[in-house]
Amino acid sequence: MSQAVKKQIEYCSLLVNIDGLPLAKSSVILISLYDSNSVVTVVGIYHGNEKPVDPNCFLKEFVEEAIHLTNNGIVFKKRKSSV
Repeated sequence: MSQAVKKQIEYCSLLVNIDGLPLAKSSVILISLYDSNSVVTVVGIYHGNEKPVDPNCFLKEFVEEAIHLTNNGIVFKKRKSSV
């Protein structure tokens, strides 16, 4: 994401994709900047011999981090932006 952010921004919108549910034997969480042609970045991966019993377990840490970023913003190169 650092290559996509060339100037200081005060607010960024993130586009999150979990490629549909129910989760397969392997699934990813993808993220990109919403108003940009930025690259898509993988922020979570699940792989196992079978689908997870509870998809919420797969998503829990990502959701907690997303809530934290929404409440506190993100600091990049000593500059804080709202998410």
